[in-house]
Amino acid sequence: MGNEWYSTQAYRALNQALGRCLRHRNDWGALVLVDERFVYNGSQGPVVAPNAKISKWVKKELVVYNQYADFRGELSDFVARMQEKNVKPKVKNERRRRSGGGSGRKVTKMEVF
Repeated sequence: MGNEWYSTQAYRALNQALGRCLRHRNDWGALVLVDERFVYNGSQGPVVAPNAKISKWVKKELVVYNQYADFRGELSDFVARMQEKNVKPKVKNERRRRSGGGSGRKVTKMEVF
């Protein structure tokens, strides 16, 4: 019982930290999770564990890499694509909060590594 409480609190903190990475629609970032508890070995190799208490928006984009070289190459490609994009914000489509921290803008797309 006590162990589950600690696990729940850890996942809550993790999900909060992941959500703070991207604050508005033109932000981009790579979220790197290095923890075997997020994956299991399925019939076709490692896949995201269905019981991992990670936010759905992260879980659906999560990619499991078996080799560091593969991860490094994909991460380099991702960073290059994002730097090339350099899109200017479109204010008319953004939702802003009137008070509180952060930009309050809606995040529309991201890639998770």
